[in-house]
Amino acid sequence: MAEGRALSPRRRALRLLAAGSGGAAAAWALAALGFGLLVGPSALVAVLIGGLITIGFFMVGQLVQVALAAAEPVVVMMASLVSYLLRVVAVALVAAWIVKRVPWLDGRQLGVTILIVLAGWLAAEVFAFSRLRVPAFDPPQGQTD
Repeated sequence: MAEGRALSPRRRALRLLAAGSGGAAAAWALAALGFGLLVGPSALVAVLIGGLITIGFFMVGQLVQVALAAAEPVVVMMASLVSYLLRVVAVALVAAWIVKRVPWLDGRQLGVTILIVLAGWLAAEVFAFSRLRVPAFDPPQGQTD
């Protein structure tokens, strides 16, 4: 990126998608390592499923934001909030459904993995956002809408 040039809204959203995915993958690997060492190989099935559903749902949500990146800021904000709420609820419902259908799967391991992967996604996304050049436009002094 050239000095002083801001990225387009779509490119910023894609950059956040890449950062979130990378953070989630790193957190997922740490969860697998931690559960593998502390609990044993039996926990890795829960870690695998938890990571897959979390990354899957959050990639879909971030792709919604990429698609709407050039829309009006209010539309982007509302879509982001609604999308985030729907993703969190969907991940919880899918996890509950899986635990109910697969009785030998440890629901605590699944839930903790989901939280770890989600935290990795959000931390990486916030870190990446703090380094993006986001233009802000204020009306000249004395002018209001």
